[in-house]
Amino acid sequence: MKDNNKIVMIPRELLVPHPDNPRKDLGDLTELKESIREHGIMQNLTVVCDDDDEDGYKILIGHRRFTASEGILNELPCVVVKGLSHNEQVGIMLCENMQRSDLTYIEQAHGFQMMLDLGDTVETISKKTGFSKATVKHRLAIAELDQEVLNDVKEWFQPTISDFIELEKVKDIEKRNEILQDSTCSKDLVGAVEDYLEEEQMNENFEFYKKIFLEAGWVWEEKNQWFYYQEGFKHTDTAFDSLDLREKQLTIDEVRKLMEKIKGEVHFGRSYRALTVRKYKQPKDKADKDEKEKEEKRKAAQLKKNKAALKEIRSQICDAYLDFIVESDYTFKSEKEELSFIWCLMDVARDMSVTLYHLPDKVLYTTDLVSLKNYNKNENNPLTDFDNWTPAFQLMSNVYWSLASGYNSFEEYDGRPREKCLSVHRTFINLLKEIGFREREEWKTVLDGMSELYEKGGK
Repeated sequence: MKDNNKIVMIPRELLVPHPDNPRKDLGDLTELKESIREHGIMQNLTVVCDDDDEDGYKILIGHRRFTASEGILNELPCVVVKGLSHNEQVGIMLCENMQRSDLTYIEQAHGFQMMLDLGDTVETISKKTGFSKATVKHRLAIAELDQEVLNDVKEWFQPTISDFIELEKVKDIEKRNEILQDSTCSKDLVGAVEDYLEEEQMNENFEFYKKIFLEAGWVWEEKNQWFYYQEGFKHTDTAFDSLDLREKQLTIDEVRKLMEKIKGEVHFGRSYRALTVRKYKQPKDKADKDEKEKEEKRKAAQLKKNKAALKEIRSQICDAYLDFIVESDYTFKSEKEELSFIWCLMDVARDMSVTLYHLPDKVLYTTDLVSLKNYNKNENNPLTDFDNWTPAFQLMSNVYWSLASGYNSFEEYDGRPREKCLSVHRTFINLLKEIGFREREEWKTVLDGMSELYEKGGK
């Protein structure tokens, strides 16, 4: 029965799957099982003698046919091959599996790696499987990746072969695994590779320039990230040229000429993507420095005092709003007049870009006065008898609360007038004046941005 290269019928119980078969997942066997049931096995199995069982055989080729025929055939047609070493047996199974069209590129990668481990080279793998050498190399690069990371990533994102080829641009295998693990889609992966390669190029260029600067007698100051040729110069932050670390390196001679031209006048400072040439100047003597610091402190103290005064005026204005809204007994002559007033208030609210506290968003688009009473109550609202107020006064209270809580400063951080805030207050005051509100004279220069309390006296 053990004739080499002759087809013989071997009982199923004498056949066992090869323990080192590289393909563990045989796929869907439904169609193959039905074909065997109807036509039998059309192609023989290839087997070798089982060293552990004198009468038994291990399957080299035909694992799917063997499994699919279970319960249908008691004997299977086989060719018995003799004289194969263990490595040769695994190699035959790998070549047979690698030629299957339904293998994924990850399964191919594992197969090619096993062939490599068994002594094959990229060239011999290419000849045995029919794949190009470039394809074999790309698949072997996949096999280098951390397989646990690869399995985790496949839970939320299926990398394409293009993604894996893109990863090969990163030489550091640990960095490849890190990029793969952090990617949630192809766009993330490609972007991360590009960022990494750009960073690598910039670091490489910087080290190239740094070496030339140091050899020429410049000093690299790690703390401030700059080179200097001569101490005692003060940074003015005026950039007029730079070496882009993302671009091709200058030649050594070009860098030396540039250094010679600027030494003693400027420093080179390292920014994220460039070595930037910045002008420097000699610092003033200590007396000038002390006087400057004294002046800066005086300005800071005056700015703080001005801010406090502006805050007090703002509080007075907001308190006046509240007093007027609560105490006013103004009655609109007609519904049309009130509706016109309400629309003007809504313009103020929109200018503030804040949400009204007591009225739903739909109020901003309504033309029905009744719906304005459909507000959301605020338990902290100190205004009394709010339910019985007219829609105009309800809306005024909302605008007041927004001004009092959201627009809490008349000036910018540097003391200049905060134009957006002042504009809203001026508009609101002009609207209230139409129904009896009185504006104090001392507020006008503040709200116009012309007060001396602002930095440099306002406009």
